[in-house]
Amino acid sequence: MSTIVFRVDSSIDMGTGHVMRCLTLAAALRERGAICHFICRDLPGHISDIIADKGYDTHILPAVSMQDIAETAADEDDLGHQHWLVAGWQRDQAETADCLEKITRYGPIKAIVVDHYGIDARWEVPFRDQGYVVMVIDDLNDRAHACDILLDQTALKDPHLYAGLVPEDCQLCIGADYALLRPEFAEWRAKSLARREGLQQVGHILVTMGGMDIHNATGLTLEALELCSLTADVKVTVIMGAKSPHLQHVEAYCQQSSMAIDLCVGVDNMAELMSAADLCIGAAGSTSWERCALGLPAINLVLAENQKAACALLESAGAVVSAGPVSELAMENLAHEYIMLLLNDMTALRKMTAVSASLCKGDGAVKMTEIVMAQIAGTS
Repeated sequence: MSTIVFRVDSSIDMGTGHVMRCLTLAAALRERGAICHFICRDLPGHISDIIADKGYDTHILPAVSMQDIAETAADEDDLGHQHWLVAGWQRDQAETADCLEKITRYGPIKAIVVDHYGIDARWEVPFRDQGYVVMVIDDLNDRAHACDILLDQTALKDPHLYAGLVPEDCQLCIGADYALLRPEFAEWRAKSLARREGLQQVGHILVTMGGMDIHNATGLTLEALELCSLTADVKVTVIMGAKSPHLQHVEAYCQQSSMAIDLCVGVDNMAELMSAADLCIGAAGSTSWERCALGLPAINLVLAENQKAACALLESAGAVVSAGPVSELAMENLAHEYIMLLLNDMTALRKMTAVSASLCKGDGAVKMTEIVMAQIAGTS
């Protein structure tokens, strides 16, 4: 029985996507008999409680004072997302090592999975040198890694972008075929695609901007939809995280809106909800691969700098329409230049379904589990 440790964080600033995709991989590994632990920093808005609710031992690294954060930022090189690590790589590495020592008392650790934009090879080298299989989940290709496996689930990504950033013997898993999606997406795929074949008009719009949505892109989208003068038979479903800072504002908006809005918070049936929708207006993050697996046409809003490249690749392939960065988007433009045009263009929506569905089949978690277990077997 293999013990595998995840080092991943969540917060209001970084969102919940990193933790959610790690939970998906952990569930697949647990199906293969692995014991999974999570090491997470105490950060504002973290969702370590959700990890624990899933039945995983969760080890919380202590919160960092603002003074320590400032001193760390002054002393360390900036990786672009170094500030996400808050404690600095040396302190974080030491505190993680302490956790690993405690976990080892219950059995030998075989692998460490790192999903953190603030971590690079300096943090990873000691753990790889100790014989752990090190897997990195990344999509920025902006720093060096000392890993045995690197997963970048960005569709159409060029693997050569990691040349010189990983060891020569690193196994690269690049593309949406490896996307870490829960089993429900593969299960709903056939039904979702079949339903779209005979679709004649858009009757159901889904709005989903991730677990935090710190920019309140949800509110912007709802205001844009109001401008579209939707007919009474068009249903709008909004999905939000329970810890979103704008949840109360959106709840109030939905109650007074003239549209038929169903607000869902903290859902566990995302694949079912996506399968029932005809068009999605959503964040250009990891849920993009979920929509692709189900062939759900989407207008993507870029909520963070790290989403730009992946969104551009999807748009160039014809899998999505990008409305660009939410910080530069007016609700009038979203309404008239994007939503209303697609509502009346079923040909474009069908093309988006075909292209997006060809990029991701929904079985990436199973593939990655096989790869991780094979690496562990090779080092045993």
